[in-house]
Amino acid sequence: MELRTLPNKIYRKIHRCFLLDIHQEAYKKLVEVFGTAESFGKTLEVSVTTPFGFYEIPNRDNVNCMEFLKISDLSVYKTIIFHNLVGAGLARESLWRLIRKLKWYTGNIVLMEHNAYSADWEYRPELFLCYLKPEELLLMLCTTLPHRSFRITYSRGLRDTFRNFFAHSLC
Repeated sequence: MELRTLPNKIYRKIHRCFLLDIHQEAYKKLVEVFGTAESFGKTLEVSVTTPFGFYEIPNRDNVNCMEFLKISDLSVYKTIIFHNLVGAGLARESLWRLIRKLKWYTGNIVLMEHNAYSADWEYRPELFLCYLKPEELLLMLCTTLPHRSFRITYSRGLRDTFRNFFAHSLC
């Protein structure tokens, strides 16, 4: 039996069991983008709540969105990661405000979000409107940070190979 044909109640139970694996898959993809875990350098990971995120990253600080806006000097960080902000309930307008703070930042930028197109959300179709689409995030980035070039990398989920995506610009 394919996973797509499982009843939603059973699918959700299986899905919860695979969440750690999905987190590890996303982390592995992120390391692939950088080459090694050490390549992240001093990292600031921004999430909706703390503690949250890629605890595996060495030399990582984790702050929430409001704390991020209060940081006066981002240059002490080699890498800044926005971890699933819209997927965790942050409004798109608030994400745009956070991205604008990166206007003069010259280090590595990574934005990870749930992909609205992923089959992992089929049992909750309302998430298509809640989660970001890759092209939607790229439009935000290109209009706010036109001097940067961003690429998209996907990590697998339970039902497909693009549950999460990373928009990244490495320096």
